[in-house]
Amino acid sequence: MQVETVTVRNNERIRELADTVFDQTFLLTRAMTVLTLILAAAALLIMGWVFFSTRVWYYRLLAVWGLRDREVAGQMVRLAVSLTIGIAVLALPLGIWLTWVLVHRINPLAFGWSLPMAVYPEFWVELIGLSLMVGLSIAALMRRQLQQPATMPASASSLAGGDR
Repeated sequence: MQVETVTVRNNERIRELADTVFDQTFLLTRAMTVLTLILAAAALLIMGWVFFSTRVWYYRLLAVWGLRDREVAGQMVRLAVSLTIGIAVLALPLGIWLTWVLVHRINPLAFGWSLPMAVYPEFWVELIGLSLMVGLSIAALMRRQLQQPATMPASASSLAGGDR
């Protein structure tokens, strides 16, 4: 079997094409990262809002017990931010571990190659900042909800038609 020799005449053009492909790949990767962060932030926001909304009656009791509205709002901010930052801090090691498994275990088995794994602390700062913004958003939503007129939470006996 005879193989023809290949002569590359325009290395610069090939390099430009390769750079274009890599730039598009990295742009797509960044877009997927941003989409993932948006979805995670929305899920965290909904989870936190539902978590605190189901307990809104108890936060109203803080005002009954003598805390001013400003102190109740401050408590809401502390709790919401603590929850979201705590989730982000717990999720970071899990995310790093899953990335390591993908890069060092699954890729070699599936494709026969592995990439070097890099850790980006700037991305961690983005995650913590996003979690902080979500926590503050939850607190703002809860503050609006606390300003609405109070209604008594439904109890099992009131739903069933009285005392048993």
